[in-house]
Amino acid sequence: MLTNVGTHIFIDETKAKGYVVVAVLCPDTSLSLARRAIGGLVLPGQRSIHMKQEGPRRRQAIADVVTGLVPSGVHAVVLDAGRGPSPERVRRKRALEAIVELAAHGSPASLVIDLDQPLLALPDVVAWCWARGGEWRRRVSPVVSHTLEV
Repeated sequence: MLTNVGTHIFIDETKAKGYVVVAVLCPDTSLSLARRAIGGLVLPGQRSIHMKQEGPRRRQAIADVVTGLVPSGVHAVVLDAGRGPSPERVRRKRALEAIVELAAHGSPASLVIDLDQPLLALPDVVAWCWARGGEWRRRVSPVVSHTLEV
């Protein structure tokens, strides 16, 4: 999943339908391209992109930009911790342990968790679409390289 090239890992979660954590992996060589792509989506007056605050047509456009980054090596890993019966903190712990294991098998340049930085829009988009299922899940599936139940 990771390569020998430094990889930046951006992580976000959704609790909309169960507990899902998405790690988007961006090779160091594609970081500038991804930042430009996401930065170009931020509207005047917006600080960042959050799918839950966007309208349907804009959500489609945003998801298309994210999946358009696949040729540059950007991909996502979906960690589905389900709805229970374990408490959310236990499911979060399992997901984070899986991310640490993922990072340990490569050469991560950085690991960014839930901070207000532009590329956190990447896992936000994937997590939101994945949790909605149906057409939304199909729309982002090109960027999802792996799914793991944790």
